[in-house]
Amino acid sequence: MDPAPEKTADEARAETIDRRQFQRVNFPAMAELTDSSTGLRMSVRVSDLGKGGCYVDVINPAPAGTPVAILIRHANKKFEARGAVSYALPQMGMGIIFTQIAPGHEAVLEEWLGMRPPEPPAEIKAVSQASVSSDKDLGNREVTRQLIALLMRQRVISESQANELLRLMDQG
Repeated sequence: MDPAPEKTADEARAETIDRRQFQRVNFPAMAELTDSSTGLRMSVRVSDLGKGGCYVDVINPAPAGTPVAILIRHANKKFEARGAVSYALPQMGMGIIFTQIAPGHEAVLEEWLGMRPPEPPAEIKAVSQASVSSDKDLGNREVTRQLIALLMRQRVISESQANELLRLMDQG
């Protein structure tokens, strides 16, 4: 009986993708991965991210089943989780399945995946909660502030651009 032919890295990755419970999106970001059994830390590049896990590019991946902790930093936010290596592709990378997401970090993950709008900066939150005078000029300012917040949530402008627009509006 002939042994089964070895799968290519692309075939192995495609087979794993077919078994995923959650869809992943292209998400280039840097992360710190720690092997929980040895304490070994390594810098890795995240290439795909989903609600249930991620794929990281690394030359020497850990074997499947290795317990890990991951810290992903992106857009001034961080996401931390514990997980395990679900599969490894030599000299390419490995899939990580999240087993325990740090408290409060699921919201960051959902924001990154586009499942919830980003949190507006404190300045915009404060403005949204302030009462608006019946004066037409103040009403127009409030509408402008809400538009700036909407543009930021839709990722048309960054938080720093939103803050600069608010600063300019308050000056004039």
